[in-house]
Amino acid sequence: MNWFRFKEAADGTYSPPAGVQNAAKRALKWIAEGKAGSGFTSVGRKRASQLASGSPVSRDTIARMKSYFARHTVDKQATGFNSGEEGFPSPGRVAWDAWGGDAGKAWVGRINLDDKKGKRNDSNHSNDNNQDDSNN
Repeated sequence: MNWFRFKEAADGTYSPPAGVQNAAKRALKWIAEGKAGSGFTSVGRKRASQLASGSPVSRDTIARMKSYFARHTVDKQATGFNSGEEGFPSPGRVAWDAWGGDAGKAWVGRINLDDKKGKRNDSNHSNDNNQDDSNN
């Protein structure tokens, strides 16, 4: 394993990569268009705004994001989650992107919260946390 430090600010926060910001911006557009559904929460709106703006993300928020993605990965199987499907974007897709989308899941998955310094494991040094998952 090749470990190196993830970009953690001195105050213990992380800056969301471009792909995460793009997914959240897409979600904000869909929210404004009324596509989020009646169950969409103020927490989802807040997270989308935070990530879209590139505002710093705390370790606690990273942990909440990891938890969100663990619970909601199954939502990707629903009709309307992917572009071209009937009902796209589904409320589940809007929420997924509000939390950073596939890029967000990849990003937080590389942050090791067990290590105070936020080490990252990325043996091939790929930059897929900046991916734009708009075609998913």
